[in-house]
Amino acid sequence: MNKQELHGVFPVLQMPLADNDEVDEPCLDREIDFLFGSGADGAVLAMASEINCLTDNSRDRVVGRVVSAVA
Repeated sequence: MNKQELHGVFPVLQMPLADNDEVDEPCLDREIDFLFGSGADGAVLAMASEINCLTDNSRDRVVGRVVSAVA
């Protein structure tokens, strides 16, 4: 496995939730677009992003969506 160094700006994504506490996926897409449009080098999902409050299915969907968006 090759070791890669991370460098630059990696903001923590804020998890946008709809009124029903489901992830607002279109809003998440806009957030990611904004971050990269502003020069971010990556993005991070962390405890601060409410990831721990999501169901397993929602968490899997969000992680997949973020990975696809930042690829």
